[in-house]
Amino acid sequence: MLDVISAFYEAAADDSLWDQAVSKYAHLVGRNQGCLQFVDYKQNEFEYLGVTGWNVDDFLSHPHADEWPSHDPWAHLLETKETHYIGSSRLPQSEYYDSLFYNELTKPIGWELHDLLAAVFYDRDNLTGILVLYSDHQDRPFSAEEEKTLRPLYSHIKNALSLHSKFDEVRMVRHAQESLLHQSPNAVFVLNPNGKIVFLNRKAEAMCAEADVLAIRDGKLSAKHNDSNARLQRAIHNLKQMNLGNLQAEIDQMLLFDEGEHSIYSLRLMPVQKSGDRYSKLAGMHASGIIVHVSDHRFLGEKQVLLFQDHYGLTQAEGKLLLKLGNGKTLNSIADSTGVSVHTLRTQIKSIFEKTDTHSQNQLIQLLLTGIG
Repeated sequence: MLDVISAFYEAAADDSLWDQAVSKYAHLVGRNQGCLQFVDYKQNEFEYLGVTGWNVDDFLSHPHADEWPSHDPWAHLLETKETHYIGSSRLPQSEYYDSLFYNELTKPIGWELHDLLAAVFYDRDNLTGILVLYSDHQDRPFSAEEEKTLRPLYSHIKNALSLHSKFDEVRMVRHAQESLLHQSPNAVFVLNPNGKIVFLNRKAEAMCAEADVLAIRDGKLSAKHNDSNARLQRAIHNLKQMNLGNLQAEIDQMLLFDEGEHSIYSLRLMPVQKSGDRYSKLAGMHASGIIVHVSDHRFLGEKQVLLFQDHYGLTQAEGKLLLKLGNGKTLNSIADSTGVSVHTLRTQIKSIFEKTDTHSQNQLIQLLLTGIG
């Protein structure tokens, strides 16, 4: 009995186990045919969760399979929203063999059934949950003793179905979240409390495949260069420590440079809180973690720099310098390409620092790219 109960609760979390649960339920009273289904007899709608003893695919491939609720000879017993149990309900052979249910649906696949033992106990979106055991004309009729044996299971099966609906909602929300993240033009990584990657979107997969700036090592996110990786791991560790204590941590930011491509990537590290946080169910996570959002600023636009220049009152020369810095150029390469001395460029940067209230090139570029110093 406990094995059967466990089977239904396991199936609630894993749809592939419903057939096994129904089979164990049937074998408990020495039967072989049965199914767990949702049916709306008025709308002719149905859904099978678990089946044993017959091939549901053969049945559903029949041209008239979608009409079976309207031909079900037991419909008058089953189409109700009230919890009840049906013992032996054996149809006379003449009535059964004359029915459309037999001639149009079950006979073509060699499936005969004359008697049923059913539990009707669950309502979900106008679909009535029914767990049915069938017997053919060669089997003995269902007995009151068999119904008595199965009755203690009904409350557990009802609970399992309720859990199944909740799991379905969680899976639907998770799928929607992951679909949205996959559509993001930026790379997104979700890390568990130990820093292991539990989800990454397609952009993140592509970025790691290139391994120019970020990579996956031992299941963890890492930066290509040692100094950058040290900063990244320190930021992850600091947020993780705050997060595990369920504290409200600030969003951390850092920049990564790909000198070969003269590219800049900005990383935003955001904590996933244990409760009350909209990311708490993302990608199956149930504990604290970190979301890493990576923006590729390979081609910083001139318009963005002009707006920044106007907002902070930078000179035209300072704006041009900032545009080059924002696109990953070094002071030496800027000096070589423009003919302006490194000393003059340093003077311009110092002026930009004062006007923007920043204190380093990294902080300045962060302000330019994200608006956060």
